[in-house]
Amino acid sequence: MAKATYKGSARPQKFFWTWYSLRDLGDLAGSGDGPGEVVAINRADLLTRYMNDYRLFLQKIGNSHDMIDLEPDFWGYVRSLGDPHKVAAKVSSANPTDCGSQENSAAGLSRCLIDMAHKYAPNTTVGFHLSCWDWQTNLQGCAKDYTNLGAQNADFLVADVSDRDAGWYSHLGEGGRIITIGSMIAERVPCAGGAAYAMTKAAIAGLVRGLARDLGPRDINVNNIQPGPTANDRMSADSPAADAMLQWLALFRIATPDEIAGLVSYLAGPEAGYITGACLSIDGGFTA
Repeated sequence: MAKATYKGSARPQKFFWTWYSLRDLGDLAGSGDGPGEVVAINRADLLTRYMNDYRLFLQKIGNSHDMIDLEPDFWGYVRSLGDPHKVAAKVSSANPTDCGSQENSAAGLSRCLIDMAHKYAPNTTVGFHLSCWDWQTNLQGCAKDYTNLGAQNADFLVADVSDRDAGWYSHLGEGGRIITIGSMIAERVPCAGGAAYAMTKAAIAGLVRGLARDLGPRDINVNNIQPGPTANDRMSADSPAADAMLQWLALFRIATPDEIAGLVSYLAGPEAGYITGACLSIDGGFTA
């Protein structure tokens, strides 16, 4: 128990750790979260590295009375694939010392992680996310999945029925387009006072690049359109507000909504099938 006080009185606290490292292996396997993680656990070299890191983490905890939540997103993705006993993993070869008797599957991996925590950090409680996005219609199926993952050997389950790991992968099929509308301000801020707005638009650009990696294995294209000044209900093409922006533009006029819609239509169509992770400026030369 960590030594702590609250308003002058002793108030011991527990550290709550989130062990969240399979996503790094997914990146090393080349496919990111979810699909990449499944590839990674079936590679002995990557899973061996993972097991060694996990063992060291547990040894550092030692006899402390801590809590560990194991791989919050991963078990939800495994559920979306069906039977966790059929999701292959090089468990016994990656860690023959601690996992030699475990099944070579995602179910065997989860059981081994729990057993290792009890072995190397005996005073620590260990569990994982209860990712049941379908709990209203398939409560028994969820219970079965977590029994297969070894939940009966865990010390707790984290209920989280609406977060990313609960539904992120469950509703996406194969193929599709995601198109976001950002702003050219992500690339260039022409005057003072726009820092916060620029930050939000740059965040969209970063999100799209990451999602393109995550969803590429599902043949889902993700792109971001970054318009420049565009005529709308509050700013007509001949308004003083539009005139004030012309100094920043190479074409010396603001865009029409149809021009922005045309780029959206192109990205949604078959001709753009090989474009993903792109941030496309349609700004009249604002960023030229």
